[in-house]
Amino acid sequence: MKKRDSLFISLPIVIGIFIAGFAYFLFWQISKFEASYLLEAKKNIAQEAELASTIITPMLEKGEFSQISEFSRTMKGHSLRLTLIDNTGKVVADTKEDSGIFDNHKDREEIKSALEGQPATAVRYSTSLSQRMIYHAMPLDCNGERYVLRSAMPTAEVGRNINMARLNMFWAILFGAEIVIFLSYYIVKKIRKPLIKLQQGVNEIASGNLDRRIDIPEDGVIRDLAMDISVMTEQLKKQLSKVTKERNERMALFNSMSEGVLLFDFEGCLIRSNKAAAELLGFDNEKPYQLNRCHIPQLMEEGFHTLKSGESFEKEFCFQKDLQDVFLFVRGSVLHNEGEKYLLLTVTDLTNLRKLEAFRSDFIANVSHEIKTPLTCITQAAEALNETTVSENREKLVTILKKNTERFNNLVKDLLSLAQLEKPDAVKREMGRISLDIILDNVISIEQQRIAECGFELQTLDMLPLTVCADADLLEQAIINLIENALRYSNGKTITLSITQEGTNAVVMVKDDGIGIPEEHLERIFERFYRVDKSRSRELGGTGLGLAIVKHIAIVHRGKAEVSSQLGVGAEFRIIIPLG
Repeated sequence: MKKRDSLFISLPIVIGIFIAGFAYFLFWQISKFEASYLLEAKKNIAQEAELASTIITPMLEKGEFSQISEFSRTMKGHSLRLTLIDNTGKVVADTKEDSGIFDNHKDREEIKSALEGQPATAVRYSTSLSQRMIYHAMPLDCNGERYVLRSAMPTAEVGRNINMARLNMFWAILFGAEIVIFLSYYIVKKIRKPLIKLQQGVNEIASGNLDRRIDIPEDGVIRDLAMDISVMTEQLKKQLSKVTKERNERMALFNSMSEGVLLFDFEGCLIRSNKAAAELLGFDNEKPYQLNRCHIPQLMEEGFHTLKSGESFEKEFCFQKDLQDVFLFVRGSVLHNEGEKYLLLTVTDLTNLRKLEAFRSDFIANVSHEIKTPLTCITQAAEALNETTVSENREKLVTILKKNTERFNNLVKDLLSLAQLEKPDAVKREMGRISLDIILDNVISIEQQRIAECGFELQTLDMLPLTVCADADLLEQAIINLIENALRYSNGKTITLSITQEGTNAVVMVKDDGIGIPEEHLERIFERFYRVDKSRSRELGGTGLGLAIVKHIAIVHRGKAEVSSQLGVGAEFRIIIPLG
């Protein structure tokens, strides 16, 4: 049983016990009053008997029994009753007129005691008078005879007072019982039940259910408390909603950061981190993580050193992840809060930057190398042309000059095209709705003579008239690049073109039946200046940028370029563009 219920139950019980104790006290007081009253009455009746004996004794000595009877009768209007009894128990005189109607009194207790010479007082019910009486008997010795003078007084008055007191006490007890019953009902109905409902509501609110409404009683002492709690709950709900919104905004901002942020305690246990940190360091953000589990030993050493010394650090770390190099720049510092030390790490991913730097270096080296070859040939041919006078040699040198100049020009043109496609506003080019079969017809008309000169046969399959939103010139350039690539490097005899639909995409395919491409080169085939056979590519006059341009044209059209190949069977290039 809860303390609250114990209090509610014990309060009426305590009041009931108090009322019962008060009733017992009243009964005890009444009994004491009755005993005191009887004692006082006994004293009074004894005193009056003494007074009456002083009058009756002289009459008795003279034998004047008739005067004694007259005297006794004079007490008839008085509450005191006198009776004179001889030693045989016979009533000689009595306040009543006829004493002969009385029975022998010798067997009465007080008479016996008085006949033996001892005054006695008794309280008992009188059958002759039909009421409770107080009797006092005293011996009178006259003329050698012993008489007993008995005085009697009714106890009706004290009985009435006592009965009245008992009745009043009964009504007081009954009223007290009603108070206890009403108080119990009031406590249960107006206090206990509303408190239980209030507690249930508060418990639900405390458990997180802020939508729980507080039951407010119509009246009673709990009403104001319930209303105050209801108002407090609404304010708490608003405040918590505001705090939750601010926290969610901070968490959204925290998790949207490209930089990783980690906070460790002094023992190296992770307290908080964002999504970027979990991705960069490769751990589950929902599970416990410790600094000593970091797979970068140098970072672990630097972190614990900073925690102990308080010295900040900034350092770049490199490690292997999925067989690739990952570069992270980490800043570490110590935070102090309420006497505790915490390690704050901010992690910046430099992998793409380092890749771009490496790519830029490779690109510059490749461009320099690609430019150097035709430029060297041009320089040497020009010098030889200046020195020779033989017309046959001059014609040969001019041919070399023309070939390398054209090669140089193609390289510059492809570089400019690629640079144009990589601009951020390349996707903002003016595009229109155009049918792919028309573009393919234009390409065929442009390349048909070149295909024939190279000894290839052109085939078309599934030329669906699919409409896309595209730049016709760029798509034509991409398809031409794929055809030129097949003519130069495939060593095949047939080029197949087709337009098909896959889901919501249009697919332009250029397929050859040549030597194919080794599988290890397929992933890098669309990279700038990447060649499967470098010496053969330069011999055939390729710039190494054709497939890279195809890839970027597909990206500009929100699509992609794919390749599949088998050695000895041929290669299949696909440009996939969303239907528009």
